[in-house]
Amino acid sequence: MLSSNLNILNQWIKYYWKTIASFCVILILSTIQISTVPKVSLFHWLYFDKVVHFILYFTLANVWFIDVYKKNLDVKTAILYKISIGSILYGILMEIVQKTLVQNRSADVFDALANTIGIIVALLLLRYSFWYRNKMYKFLMLF
Repeated sequence: MLSSNLNILNQWIKYYWKTIASFCVILILSTIQISTVPKVSLFHWLYFDKVVHFILYFTLANVWFIDVYKKNLDVKTAILYKISIGSILYGILMEIVQKTLVQNRSADVFDALANTIGIIVALLLLRYSFWYRNKMYKFLMLF
């Protein structure tokens, strides 16, 4: 029983290690004390924080979907929505964690909005790429 559970865990880590790493990077960056982050003048421009949120959650959604896709090539569009919802909920959870558990950090609605926009852009790009790939495949099958 224990060996079969370990085997399942090993398989899960094998397929989803990049997704797990993305979640961990976001967790670490969301809970690190701001005072310990070195100040670089390039990073002080207006809204840079929102750009970082966008990039992190855009990457999370893409990596998560690609990991799922690699494991099961017959992925339906519905999984894109489930991954998107899971990513959005994780972003909201990280804002709550910042507000309640991390000193010198606060929740920001605009951070959550930047997270969500990054996820939606990832969703739209992935949907378009699948639509385009399927159309091209059907077109090429004509010849």
